[in-house]
Amino acid sequence: MNNNFQEIAREAARADQIFHIEDIQTLWSGYGKIMRYGLRGVDRERVVISA
Repeated sequence: MNNNFQEIAREAARADQIFHIEDIQTLWSGYGKIMRYGLRGVDRERVVISA
């Protein structure tokens, strides 16, 4: 995921930090991914993002 998208996701979650945990699945012959990210500074520990 590019840095701009990571920053948008971090701000949307109101987290202090966001970090990549794992790629869950590639979608539609490489046209996207489902990824798990960890969060710091909020009560949610993880989010799943499709990009």
